[in-house]
Amino acid sequence: MPLPPVSDVLPYTLFQHPQAPTKHSEWIPQKLPLLYWHVTYFQGAAGEKSYSCIGLLFSHMLFDGLGIAAVVHAVEAELLGKPWSPPPPLSPGLNANALEAAMDKAANQRGGREVFADQVYEGLIPMNTWWMMYFLGWCLWMAVWHGAKNRIVLFPPKALDKLVRDMRAEAAKSDAETKLTKGDIVAAFLLKVSCPTLRRYEY
Repeated sequence: MPLPPVSDVLPYTLFQHPQAPTKHSEWIPQKLPLLYWHVTYFQGAAGEKSYSCIGLLFSHMLFDGLGIAAVVHAVEAELLGKPWSPPPPLSPGLNANALEAAMDKAANQRGGREVFADQVYEGLIPMNTWWMMYFLGWCLWMAVWHGAKNRIVLFPPKALDKLVRDMRAEAAKSDAETKLTKGDIVAAFLLKVSCPTLRRYEY
């Protein structure tokens, strides 16, 4: 990559066409495509590599993180001529809430949900107006006082593969039906190494 391991975020115009929709309300009345792909190609000079910035724009009303990941992997497999399997169809009606299903399973094993009443979960915070104001103030303080900003962090492919492989192997040892994406693993890793107060937690 022609970028250092840590750098400023590239301009979004390299990944998104100026006429692409920017609001959810623009997708429905105009009957726009489900996906917008945008490629900015950089032709390398003589003897140098060429590079492309590939952007994918979609409505979050249609896909969540895992859903769009399945689409991207399917497109990648098609372009490489590799086989791929479509995701299983959704169950009829409302799909099960994974968190609620996990709590029900744990409650049944421990004798009912009332056993959770007196437990404190530090990772779960009820979101309300005051919490949002506090969070926005904290973000402003981090940006102004500490100079926090969006950055690109590049992982060597071998290091990323090992990190993902090790984390998924650890998750497979637990009883929980957990599917960790690369984004989940990288985010947890960056939090763990950059925030000393979070190192006592396991990811």
